[in-house]
Amino acid sequence: MIPINPVENTWCSVSYSRLLFQNSPAHFHIVGILEGAINSKGAQVRPTDSAEGNKVIMEQLLMRFIHNNRKSDHKFTIGTTPITLPGEMNKILVAEKIDAIIMQTKWTMAIHEVFMGRFVLNVLKKVKGVPILVVPKENTFRKPTRILFSTNFKRAFKRRELGLFIELAKIWKSKIVVAQFEPDEQMSEFQRINKSLLKDIFYGSPITFEILGKQKEEALSLSQFAKTTNPDLTAIVNHRYNFFKSLYREMW
Repeated sequence: MIPINPVENTWCSVSYSRLLFQNSPAHFHIVGILEGAINSKGAQVRPTDSAEGNKVIMEQLLMRFIHNNRKSDHKFTIGTTPITLPGEMNKILVAEKIDAIIMQTKWTMAIHEVFMGRFVLNVLKKVKGVPILVVPKENTFRKPTRILFSTNFKRAFKRRELGLFIELAKIWKSKIVVAQFEPDEQMSEFQRINKSLLKDIFYGSPITFEILGKQKEEALSLSQFAKTTNPDLTAIVNHRYNFFKSLYREMW
């Protein structure tokens, strides 16, 4: 699923998705986003105007995009109802059997609400069960031959939540770099089991394990490691919501 805001021209996520799966068949389900106003308490409210107008714009742009990509082994469908609240995505995930969400950030300022976009941050917070790939607005596509995965091995992993990265690793023959936050003590038996499980999940792809340098903030450790190793994709699974905000402040 690719959520887009037709008014703000967030179509780079569609182009990126096509390139990401250029060597594989894929079905892209595109849905429109209508970001509502923010009330005095900081909560998002439903927009009441221009919903139909935005839908028309999105349909026109989509038809043009499909027309220009007829030879591709890709299928495009469009959602009939624009999304106004992030929680509405959960219903679409089930109804359309979505494997992953790919969406664009605003990439403008360091303040996380502006950089990520309030809607994207709310999606990371409220949408569960599928991988979410966030694409910067000014992104230049690079083959994902090196995928950075961060963990402390304190939770078990599910193949479904890593499904997108498993598929990409196979398509692009990617190297998986697992970065572990420096432990305060020896790994427990539970952590060792989770580490072994991660190896099984990414079976067939080269995988290495690295220890991140000790930092006061986990987000800072990962940010510095990413800048040093320059991965093509960074995978983060089920961290605290505040971790995402801290990470994006540090990385950009």
